[in-house]
Amino acid sequence: MPSPLLQLVLVLFLITSCGGGSGSSSQPNQVQTAAQTSSNASSSASTTDDRTDNTTPSCSEYQSETSNSETQTETPANIQRCALRHGGLDRVFYMYVPTSYSNSSNNRPLLFSLHGYTSSALTNLSYTGFESPANTNGFIVIYPQGSILQSTGATHWNVGGWTTSSTTDDVSYIETIIDYMLIEYRIDPDRIYSTGMSNGGFMSYRLACELGTKIAAIASVTGSMTPETLAACEPAHATSILQIHGALDNTVPRNGTDGMKPIDEVMTFWQMNNRCDETPETKAISDLTLDGFGGTQSKYSNCENGVEVSLYLLDQMGHEWPLSGAHDLDAPSAIWDFLSRFDRYGLIQ
Repeated sequence: MPSPLLQLVLVLFLITSCGGGSGSSSQPNQVQTAAQTSSNASSSASTTDDRTDNTTPSCSEYQSETSNSETQTETPANIQRCALRHGGLDRVFYMYVPTSYSNSSNNRPLLFSLHGYTSSALTNLSYTGFESPANTNGFIVIYPQGSILQSTGATHWNVGGWTTSSTTDDVSYIETIIDYMLIEYRIDPDRIYSTGMSNGGFMSYRLACELGTKIAAIASVTGSMTPETLAACEPAHATSILQIHGALDNTVPRNGTDGMKPIDEVMTFWQMNNRCDETPETKAISDLTLDGFGGTQSKYSNCENGVEVSLYLLDQMGHEWPLSGAHDLDAPSAIWDFLSRFDRYGLIQ
């Protein structure tokens, strides 16, 4: 039997090489040891027991403390921590409700932001930057916590590919949160969106495929679709898709691997599903960082119901979440500018 040290090295290798990881120079390091990951996701139990599910979340104001094992990062005010039991697992999610929400009686949009493989909801909250556009536009952001993948001990979303051993029903978990939010908050049921980093991007695609009755549009950052997700994908409606990717991404390569589809194939699938023009319109992405590199945007137009399929490919970006000042694109503003134009029925007129 391998020594304890060798066993630890093997676990770390799995965590950092399975794909869908989300480490980035522009955000806190998310590639953690199995022990740290288990601690960070302690509220998402990896084994089931006989306790009855309680799918009505219990929510309370979240206070960030350095002694709290769930995070070592700063969190903004107005964060609610919600706990529920779903599918035999203890699950949690965090919710950001902007002050502007209470200043209007109108139903507001809802955005899910899904973390990457090995990461956590609070880490995702700390680097994605959605608080500012949420404050300006009055939408609520949900940061759900993934569960533990037994084979690696890492947090994950069940999307197939490197997570095929997972038995977690994450689609039903997200749907349960949606149903709760529709009852407890003034949410526009036609304007519910999902985005995510890496494994969270993969999961957003799965939601577009399997939960289209409730998800209007999605944006993936450094994610893709697994062969399992693509093969089973039957969208409920024409769906707007935004993909942001780095040409230097070696974790989720543009050309794909055995466990993840090439980005161009994913774009073609949605172009065909949405009955868009076969040839995309392309334009350059400006070199805002003055490093000599920019990128390209490829947009498929004239789609059914006015939806859109768009790919931002950044020449000098790896497996990262792009932010203004460090990249030629600001993910939170680009994502919201894109998603907010669409509802479940297509382009908002």
